[in-house]
Amino acid sequence: MSSMDAHDDGLGTQRGDALWEFSPYPPIADYGFLSDCEVTALVAPSGSIEWMCLPRLDSPSIFGALLDRDAGWFRFGPDDAHVPSDRRYLPGTMVLETSWDCGQGWLVVRECLVMGPWQHDHPDGSTHIRPPTDYDAEHMLLRTVRCVEGQAQLTLDCVPAFDYGRQHARWRHTERGYTQAVIEPEGLDLTLTLTSDIRLGLEGSGAGAGRCSRRARPASAPCPGAAASRRTTGTPTGGWCGPRTTGSTGWPAVASPTTAGAATWPAARSPSRA
Repeated sequence: MSSMDAHDDGLGTQRGDALWEFSPYPPIADYGFLSDCEVTALVAPSGSIEWMCLPRLDSPSIFGALLDRDAGWFRFGPDDAHVPSDRRYLPGTMVLETSWDCGQGWLVVRECLVMGPWQHDHPDGSTHIRPPTDYDAEHMLLRTVRCVEGQAQLTLDCVPAFDYGRQHARWRHTERGYTQAVIEPEGLDLTLTLTSDIRLGLEGSGAGAGRCSRRARPASAPCPGAAASRRTTGTPTGGWCGPRTTGSTGWPAVASPTTAGAATWPAARSPSRA
């Protein structure tokens, strides 16, 4: 075999015409892609969001495990399975659906960056330089899980690392108790809020939770987001992947057996229109 046919990267992996067999990084084609026309997220086959930049597409990353395994991630899925049985987009949407065979049960996870009704009454309140449409980004990352058969152990592991993994901060619970936490990196105008109906445990820059999800009684888990400028009225429509009900706080309320998680963040400041 010639040097052009295979390459040893020093980690025990070889690359020929096939993909790297033992690399900890999935092939880029295996990532799911989420977008709300303002920001994007890449979801690994393991159920971990490994790339996301906030509050703008060109901002530094908060989840960067795509490039460095210590640069932040957010995983939501079965505890003991990392290879899904099936992945697809719901027809006509950018809602990513992942099905998991967990041995004693089946889980279905759906996730999207939510689109909702146009929110701005005046051009100065919008970050867009394109013509307005009927819909706008809700600045919400929504993840839902449903146990459709048997039971399965669900895990949540959210470890943001700001500025491409160079800056860390500490989570703290809010007045809502164990079901909500916020993290505020020093020197950055960004507050991420993690809300879940699973009780959250905090340790430094990591927030984690676990629950045995059953078909008759599932669990919900949200994502990180900044609630500072979040509207507290109205129901997301464009990318919603659960029952369209709204809780008194403005967070989506999801009836059993589907559970939801939501992440919100402030809109980016309007660019200069010189």
